[in-house]
Parts: sequence; C-alpha cells; structure tokens
Amino acid sequence: MNLIITSAKGLEARASAEFKEVALLAGIRKVTLERSAYDGIVEVEVENPKALLAFLSDFVRSEPFKVRFIMRAIPIDMVVDTIRKQSPEDWTAPYSDPTEPRTHTRFACFLRMAAHAYHHTGQIIYLAKELTKA
Repeated sequence: MNLIITSAKGLEARASAEFKEVALLAGIRKVTLERSAYDGIVEVEVENPKALLAFLSDFVRSEPFKVRFIMRAIPIDMVVDTIRKQSPEDWTAPYSDPTEPRTHTRFACFLRMAAHAYHHTGQIIYLAKELTKA
C-alpha cells in the first residue's frame, strides 16, 4: 500500500471506481484497491503515486464536480520516506511557520501534524455517527 483514499461510510466502492477512472485519465493502468477494515478507508497500491496525486490535484481544480466520492488521498510512502530520511540533526533543525509560532524544530512540526491527524480522525468519526442517525 502506498496511498490511502478516504470516502464517506458505505461509499468505498464508488470512491474506488472513481479513483480507478482518475488513474486511467492520468495514464496509470496498474492500480490495486482494497477496502480497509475501517469504514471509509480504501488502501491503494499504484505504480506512480506522486504523479497520480499531482494529476488528481489538477483534475479537482479544473473539474471540481467530477470527483464526488474521494474525500482525501494520502501518500503513505512519501510520508514514511521523508520521516526515514531525517537524521538526529535534521529533527532538531530550525523550523518556522508564521501560523504556528510555537513550533521551532522539525520534530515539533512532526508532532503537531501527528496530533492534527487525530483531530481529523475525530471529525470523521463524528460525521459517520451523525450520518448514520438518519
């Protein structure tokens, strides 16, 4: 698996089909999709994830209403590769972001982003519960 795509609960099959269509438009033929044990999550193996994500980003900007079921595409391999490349000196290197003035090192940035991922997990759980109340 080198990508994760998210969809609304129960729409994983539609998100998978939509993702395959986008991949074909991008000229990528080899795509393996598998529904995760978790609702709304599809695990993806694709031959060129970086190129596909760039295409998907451009496609969504140019045709925003043609992507209806894919909520997010997360590049697992790029995230892991970037983390693995960090040396101890890299983690303590200065980092600055005007929107987060208390974050001063790359490690602090990583921790902030990891904590922020939990925020989105909470949002997904909340929305799933709200949508199933109907």
